[in-house]
Amino acid sequence: MVDNRGRNKVVKGGKGSKRKSQEIKPKPPKIAKQIMKHVDAADLQAMSNRRGKQRVNFSLDEDSILLLCKVVATVLLKKTSASTRTTFGTATHWSLVRDVLLRNCSKSCDKTSTACSRRQRFIMKNKLTRICHDLSVAEVLADVDLVEKVLRGRVDLTDQEASACFMELLPLVKLKFKGGVHGTMEGVIPDSVDELNQSYAVQAFTTEPTDHDHEDGITNKDDVLKCSIENLIFAVLASDEKHFNQYQTYKIFEDYPEPLVSQVSELLKKRNIVSKKLENPHRKRNLPFAVPSYHITKLYWQSFRSQHFSQVFDDCISSINDLETQSPVTYKLDVNSGSIVSML
Repeated sequence: MVDNRGRNKVVKGGKGSKRKSQEIKPKPPKIAKQIMKHVDAADLQAMSNRRGKQRVNFSLDEDSILLLCKVVATVLLKKTSASTRTTFGTATHWSLVRDVLLRNCSKSCDKTSTACSRRQRFIMKNKLTRICHDLSVAEVLADVDLVEKVLRGRVDLTDQEASACFMELLPLVKLKFKGGVHGTMEGVIPDSVDELNQSYAVQAFTTEPTDHDHEDGITNKDDVLKCSIENLIFAVLASDEKHFNQYQTYKIFEDYPEPLVSQVSELLKKRNIVSKKLENPHRKRNLPFAVPSYHITKLYWQSFRSQHFSQVFDDCISSINDLETQSPVTYKLDVNSGSIVSML
């Protein structure tokens, strides 16, 4: 006989009653460690000065200071060991750049170290800025006395020593480039020719008087606007479709008077310089000069080509040399070269 007393307590219950299951306590989710973008109290103060703005704007002076700090950091990276290079990849370096920016610009009170690092990486993406940076670094490295004055032969630097060298080298490099700028314009551009002659010594290449003052036919403001509109049309039509923006082109032509734009466009069409494209007639021609719709004719490009072959000039020189060295020189009349031209 089977004893079911223990089983009856477990399975007790009537129809429709559920058995209790074991309670499984869920594991608490792992909270990700927050990455603090603000390094110190100065960054928190800069965030409060933003007054709710998510991004900040950098002026030209601030970009110049950031580029100067980048030059100094690159010089120290090239002159120190690998152990010291970690200093200029951490937040310590960007806090130094932020302090330099706050010291030189009063409007930089809302700039954090993260904003300075982001802006410096952005301006270095420009090719011209990269070239300017490389030339500046090469010029500083060429001045051996300037670098040795700061480093004093040291290669392995601690974080504090690297920061001190950075702050010591920065004003020296700034003074070096500031002293190399010549001809700074401190005055104001004069409004008339008489004021220009009074302020500066204007010298002419010739003293012979000229009967006509305007050789190019420009006498008023409309002529200047027409020339600029014509140059803009050539620049737009010579650009590639991939680098063409219709909205920007529309905004540029919108700044000029509409009668002048239509007058210049009709004049170019009458001179057979600008014409519509025959292919893709289904494209819309909403704008006056769109790359997919108009193009510069071959008649305009042929005006820049020479009517003579390029080989003619070399043949002329060789034929003249033959005439000087040899007395009887014979050429065939059906030769397509510069010998016949030199004989004529």
